[in-house]
Amino acid sequence: MPDDGFIGHVGPIFVKRDGSVPLYGFLTEGKHRNTRGAVQGGMLMTFADRAMGQSIRDAFGPEPIATIQFDMHFVSQCGIDEVVTTRPTIVRSTSSIVFMECELMAGNRTIATAKGIWKRLGVNPAP
Repeated sequence: MPDDGFIGHVGPIFVKRDGSVPLYGFLTEGKHRNTRGAVQGGMLMTFADRAMGQSIRDAFGPEPIATIQFDMHFVSQCGIDEVVTTRPTIVRSTSSIVFMECELMAGNRTIATAKGIWKRLGVNPAP
């Protein structure tokens, strides 16, 4: 997923569209390391937020959206040079709100779970 903003600094994030639910992933690198040598939790949060947000765009089109609530649980440490993946799920949606969840995996290990709520801002959102 190309992005010359923040994701351009911490990515790249990849997407594989091989079924009804895209697979998102990234390779953990040294730039993702925290002071203990594991992947920084903020990177995992960024990845989950981007993957769930992109899943909303895939489902509803390219309208603007905003994360209005985000909850993450760190389950297991993730090391450098591991591939982290997720397949986000739309739990429920209304005309203006989307509830999402995802599980972040490193191989067969669950490393984190995330849930969030996104606001669909419409084609011409107010400034």
